[in-house]
Amino acid sequence: MFRKLALTYSISLFFLWLLGCSTAYNAERHKEETILIGTDKEVKIGENISEGVKRKFKFSNDPEVNKRVFNIGQKIANVCERKEVYFQFFVLEEEEVNAFSLPGGFIYVNSGLVKKVKNDDELAAVLAHEAAHVAQRHAIKRLENSLGYSALRLLTLNVPQDELTRRKSDIAFMQLILSYSREDEIEADSLSVQYLRSAEFDPSAILSFLTTLKDIQMKESIKPKIHFRTHPYISERIASVKNALYGRRDFNDYINIMEN
Repeated sequence: MFRKLALTYSISLFFLWLLGCSTAYNAERHKEETILIGTDKEVKIGENISEGVKRKFKFSNDPEVNKRVFNIGQKIANVCERKEVYFQFFVLEEEEVNAFSLPGGFIYVNSGLVKKVKNDDELAAVLAHEAAHVAQRHAIKRLENSLGYSALRLLTLNVPQDELTRRKSDIAFMQLILSYSREDEIEADSLSVQYLRSAEFDPSAILSFLTTLKDIQMKESIKPKIHFRTHPYISERIASVKNALYGRRDFNDYINIMEN
């Protein structure tokens, strides 16, 4: 009985969202895309997940670091095409060199990354990449492709659960939202080049930071669990950024991609 109800609910939810869907032209991918989840729902999803971030991480209380990230972030946000989204930038007290974004414009950067960047241009490159994920609705598109899971989770929201079950559910949901495909990563890098140019930062800073990130990852051991996923495929991203910057790739880039 429960399975039938869940299936009926999932189908109903799908058609309700479908009736309210719209389309938008994706200039990066040169195609029309159907939008099932509007901006208001996207922001709400981001707000809900951000509550989990607040519980899991300690936020930086360094006024200089927070001001630096905020000011650079606002310059990137000002050139982003999604003017209906209010971008917010936060610094987490984490030594791992990492950053991530949530639907609706919530962008987080670790203090360890802020310490590692060589200059404001590299920090802008990181924030531009995360803003591009939001602008292209990458996390939301993954959610739209998983409406059955989403409906099932909505069904469980009002069902009493033990703490362990709820925590595992939240982790799975975050993994679904925050993991990106290679296509998404390449698209975000390509857009970040445009954002940096428009905001008058040096777009080649993406290359220098990716090289640093690659060196760091080569020295680190493989982690069995990553709840907020660090971007992989560094060699492929470097090659793609070179193509976006200079219209070509080096021979070594092709060799490095094959070794991934």
